[in-house]
Amino acid sequence: MAKYDNINQIISDKIYKYRCDHPVNNNPMTLLDVSNQIGISRFVLSDLMNGKSTPSLTNMLLIADFLNCPLDELAGRTVKP
Repeated sequence: MAKYDNINQIISDKIYKYRCDHPVNNNPMTLLDVSNQIGISRFVLSDLMNGKSTPSLTNMLLIADFLNCPLDELAGRTVKP
């Protein structure tokens, strides 16, 4: 199991990868596009990704569902190789 410093870093890494893997007009998705699809504000998502706030359980569930990853993985309890 890989160790991450915190949940925020995991969220940031996974959102960044998702944005790059799902381009819009040959450019990575914007944070606004991602936040709209998740259902949270761009500012909340930005603060989570930058470690300025801790995600609520509701936001963790929304992000996990959006990324199609288990909540345990998003929380750093397990990480796929």
